[in-house]
Amino acid sequence: MFKNLLMSCFTIVICPFFAGALPNSDIVFVGQIPNPTDFASANATFGNHLASVESIIRGGDLFIRYRNGKIRNLTRAAGFGNTGFQGADAIAVRDPAVSWDGKKVLFSMVIGSPTEQYRENQTYWQIFEISGLSESEVPVVEKIPFQPQNYNNISPIYGSDDTIFFTSDRPRNGPATFILKGMNTSPSRQIPAFGISTLGAALCVSLTILLRGHLTQSSILSVA
Repeated sequence: MFKNLLMSCFTIVICPFFAGALPNSDIVFVGQIPNPTDFASANATFGNHLASVESIIRGGDLFIRYRNGKIRNLTRAAGFGNTGFQGADAIAVRDPAVSWDGKKVLFSMVIGSPTEQYRENQTYWQIFEISGLSESEVPVVEKIPFQPQNYNNISPIYGSDDTIFFTSDRPRNGPATFILKGMNTSPSRQIPAFGISTLGAALCVSLTILLRGHLTQSSILSVA
């Protein structure tokens, strides 16, 4: 598949500004190739955590808009993604979250796409961190260690102590479920989860840290 020029963008740092004036802060956002499918795709209400090429079309990137108006493709500058045919090195990104000091960004990224017709690759959303965000720096992307492998990990967010919270379809036991997890420099540890359901039942998961340090999770539940 080829990368289209049209992209749907989701901003994550939004600053109020007057008409005709530039925002006074940098803005990090992702670009995604529009997907007309409205079920089990990244832009759908249900099943939006899946990483197949049918669910999320490859060709998206992580961008930053500097306060001077310049836009930079961060993932491309860090050596990820490509133009033209979207094959083995193709990527898609979602869910950027800026650190408290503004020097790092967490995001979920899926890497890889079939290189031949009728071939299906098994791919998963994994959490990455990018640093070196200023115009004069070379961005560096690193995969977060200790996260569940071969599962979809999305909606990462920093706690005030740099602990990383995220949602995953890694199972406790049996079928895959959405669970809320916390992760630090030790192997991933599960924290009490308050948004647990069978795969495909709790979607549109997003995490927010409130002013007093409380963690909130938003999701849509489908009850049979």
